[in-house]
Amino acid sequence: MKYPLSISYKNDMTCIGFFPDIPELIVEGTHLAETTELAREVLIQALQAQLRRKGAIVTPSQCKLGQHLIEIPDGLAARIKVRNATETMSLNTLIY
Repeated sequence: MKYPLSISYKNDMTCIGFFPDIPELIVEGTHLAETTELAREVLIQALQAQLRRKGAIVTPSQCKLGQHLIEIPDGLAARIKVRNATETMSLNTLIY
């Protein structure tokens, strides 16, 4: 599972990264590689925190031109898929 990351540059050429699917996640790095690595770490922590709460987890949108894809570990992706599948099940599905 890969989440799109948008990058913008400040005047001093530091990078600002944010996830359109989770707008409260914003990271800043001195260069692109640092920013994408920080973004991955923050994304994983945020998704793990969402898993500790009830409710469906945000799934990634389609990547747009100029965005970078940030991949999460397979185990975390599987837990998100299971959570979202169980959140969308109806009571009838569970009974039958």
